[in-house]
Amino acid sequence: MLGVTALSVGVGFGATQTTAKAAINYMPKSWRGYYHTSSGRGLKITTHSVSFDGKTFYKSSAHGWRRIHFQKVANMYHHPVYELNNAKVVDYLWSYEWWPAYRHGRKVLLHKANMGNHADVWYKD
Repeated sequence: MLGVTALSVGVGFGATQTTAKAAINYMPKSWRGYYHTSSGRGLKITTHSVSFDGKTFYKSSAHGWRRIHFQKVANMYHHPVYELNNAKVVDYLWSYEWWPAYRHGRKVLLHKANMGNHADVWYKD
């Protein structure tokens, strides 16, 4: 009886586990384009690279922390949250939590910044 109970509990736990999506080394089409902040900083996302203020930091062909690493990591307020590279080099380059949204009818990318105290808004051009 104990064995049957243990087996049924084990099967129940196994059925509720979720599998994480694997990271990809390119940028999805829906994220590609030119973005800017209200302070004038720029972000360019192409299929195989991500550039901040005109300098390419992440590429599909790069190795180590410079290689694009993109994956869904969580949900926040019913919206998916993505990780764009997880190596912290300089505060604004550390790109852990990004999520797409719309503000005033325009597509934006939100980026949790300043240790989570506020979100940077990147407006799509």
